[in-house]
Amino acid sequence: MAKKKQVEYTINDVMEKVGNIMDVMERGFGGLENKIETLREETAEFFTSFKQDFDRLDEKVDKIDDRLDKVEVRLASVESRLEDVEVACVHNTTAVQALDEKFTGRFDDLESRVYQDLNAINKTLVKHDRIFARLAIA
Repeated sequence: MAKKKQVEYTINDVMEKVGNIMDVMERGFGGLENKIETLREETAEFFTSFKQDFDRLDEKVDKIDDRLDKVEVRLASVESRLEDVEVACVHNTTAVQALDEKFTGRFDDLESRVYQDLNAINKTLVKHDRIFARLAIA
């Protein structure tokens, strides 16, 4: 019987040690589970914050894209106006050149007629001078 008691004692001892090991493991795994849960919460908070930041940045990018679209429309309008102005300038330059040629031609004609009239007046004055000179001698 002594052997039987010793076997029971050994089994009880083993059971107690297994219980102690289980307690240690439970405390260790419980702490690990707590750490994992804390890490999950912190990671969830981080990703939630990250998503909010990303959403805000995405909204800002959308606003910038909208502004760029408006700027592109305005630039296209300005470019179109500049092309119209360029065409008008070409037409104006052509018109100015035509007016210049016309004015130069008319001015040349006027100048020619003025010289002709001056020559005619000069000839008349010379005739009158001769007549006055004859009258003065006579």
